[in-house]
Amino acid sequence: MSDLATTFDAHLQAEFQDLDVDATMATMSESPHVHHVPTITGGNGTDGVRAFYTSHFIGQWPDDTETKEISSTGTRRRCSPRPASWTPTTCR
Repeated sequence: MSDLATTFDAHLQAEFQDLDVDATMATMSESPHVHHVPTITGGNGTDGVRAFYTSHFIGQWPDDTETKEISSTGTRRRCSPRPASWTPTTCR
């Protein structure tokens, strides 16, 4: 497994399974950018990305949210579609 794949897997683990903002941030570059297209939110730079993850993403989903990796491809770039599901009645 390449270093990129290892880092990306650690990022997904921290973000979706562990719900750990600090561990997620540790997998990113010194100047990260996140653009969450479905909700037109995100963040630029360490402070902006941390604020996005803390206030809008990590730990902000309904308790019964499940994600499932359906494939993972690439060596220089990583594509890992991950659909999410939850019970609509549990939305905040």
